[in-house]
Amino acid sequence: MATYPYAADIELARLRLDLKNPRLATEPDSQRDAFRELAEAQGPKLLALCRHIARHGLNPGQPFLVIPDDDSQFIVLDANRRLTALRALEQPDLINDRLGGSERRQLRQVATTYTPAEDVRCVVFAKRDDADIWIE
Repeated sequence: MATYPYAADIELARLRLDLKNPRLATEPDSQRDAFRELAEAQGPKLLALCRHIARHGLNPGQPFLVIPDDDSQFIVLDANRRLTALRALEQPDLINDRLGGSERRQLRQVATTYTPAEDVRCVVFAKRDDADIWIE
């Protein structure tokens, strides 16, 4: 049994957005809806973050704060914007309808320069309440 919190490199595919994200006006029904709503809420800031990540990678001094969702998935409590940017770089069509024509073209261009990350540095907490003091 793991002793919480602990640091771990977690596959990007195993990370899920927090559907209870305070940046979202309502709780989305699915991960896809959450990505799209967060992209819309962030607007041009998301594209700027995508550019930065494509050029410099993720900040090694800011791990994602996560909690277990089930045996193989983790919910990202802190770093939902970064996770959205990573997903947008990998799959620009995911948020296509949330961007204007110019932004779509820019995202597609930036995505061609991006080398996908396999793992993301995370700190895993046992439950949401344990991570709250570090997020607030």
